[in-house]
Amino acid sequence: DTIKLSLKEFDLVEMLVSFPKTVVSREDLLNALDYEDNKCGNRSLDALIHRLRQKGGASYRIPIKTIHGSGYSFSAPTAIA
Repeated sequence: DTIKLSLKEFDLVEMLVSFPKTVVSREDLLNALDYEDNKCGNRSLDALIHRLRQKGGASYRIPIKTIHGSGYSFSAPTAIA
């Protein structure tokens, strides 16, 4: 199955996948996504991650893990039986 991503969603996944099992700070993600000058940047990043997590549906979870106070990490994908 294919999951369609917006350009920002793709950029976010690409950044996280580039550093597997490594915590990527919110600041680095905001900068990479050109949200640093946007007053709504923090919430925009939260909304983007929420949408990505929802796109997998019931049978697949996009493995973006929140590391509270630090940022986000990408771990191995998981299929749900």
